[in-house]
Amino acid sequence: MTRHAGSMQRRMFLAATGSLVLVGPHARAQAFPNKPIRLVVPSPAGTPPDYIARLFSGEMKDDLGQAFVVDNRPGVAGALAAGEVAKAVPDGHTLLLAVDSMLTINPFVYTKLAYDPVRDLRPVSLLATTGGVVVVHPGLGVKTWPELVRLAQSKPGVLTFASGGNGHPTHLGMEMLMQKADMKMTHVPYRGTPPGLQDVVGGQVSAIFTSYVETLPHVKAGRLVALGTTGEVGKKLFPDVPELSRFYPGFQYEAWFGLFAPGGTPDDVVQRVNAAVVKAGRSATLQQTLMDGGMATQSSTPAQLGSMVQAGAERYGPIVKALGIKAD
Repeated sequence: MTRHAGSMQRRMFLAATGSLVLVGPHARAQAFPNKPIRLVVPSPAGTPPDYIARLFSGEMKDDLGQAFVVDNRPGVAGALAAGEVAKAVPDGHTLLLAVDSMLTINPFVYTKLAYDPVRDLRPVSLLATTGGVVVVHPGLGVKTWPELVRLAQSKPGVLTFASGGNGHPTHLGMEMLMQKADMKMTHVPYRGTPPGLQDVVGGQVSAIFTSYVETLPHVKAGRLVALGTTGEVGKKLFPDVPELSRFYPGFQYEAWFGLFAPGGTPDDVVQRVNAAVVKAGRSATLQQTLMDGGMATQSSTPAQLGSMVQAGAERYGPIVKALGIKAD
């Protein structure tokens, strides 16, 4: 080989490798998504998280150019679904639709979790928010929140309230309200809110503080009486029912649903999915459909969602510890 030929080969090699360096990041960005995206949901089909997952995935599939496979993994207050995503390959093809309590309450309630909310799950975007409403059986004879407070104060521990389980948001929400009102009701935990709500409808339990989507049909039918709401959605769905912050200034209770990727997912992939969520959230049809179900569409940056996780943990952690709630 001549010196000239060798020099040419070296220059060609350097040019080739240089071009790889230039196009490498672009090639990696274009590689996502290259197969269907698995969206893991922490609850069964037909529940609010599943409903949100199917609405957003239906809007996002065209933008991302891949189909979504909704994978329902209920159990252990969402811990099974979160653990499944935490151990997935961090390439953006496995995502988690999380309910806030999975990241803000579970770490304080469960002594052993298969995931660390901060280390193992990367925030992508907020999807939707909802508030809560206190409802009672009509037979209780109260029509306003102050009336319920007076009745509970006159009979400490006699009235009961249902929840979706020890440490469930429906449990902590009512505990927070009872502290504010200086009243005592007896907690009756259930395996999820549907059976608890049904017992309130049936009159076996006095009250429950739960989501709009579950209670709205019963309130409209007169099977339940709404006493107080939280959040902006409540003003639209229950215009004649006062907000609980009217009685307790500063009182806030809002549940949110967010999209998360496995920890270590590359920035460009996270930003690509975030952009798809933001675009999907602009759909008027999606917004109206969620509002009809008692939820408001709301996107965020990954950093904003991360801050919400931290703020929720700071809010609920002390309450869980004060109540001594623990689960195996």
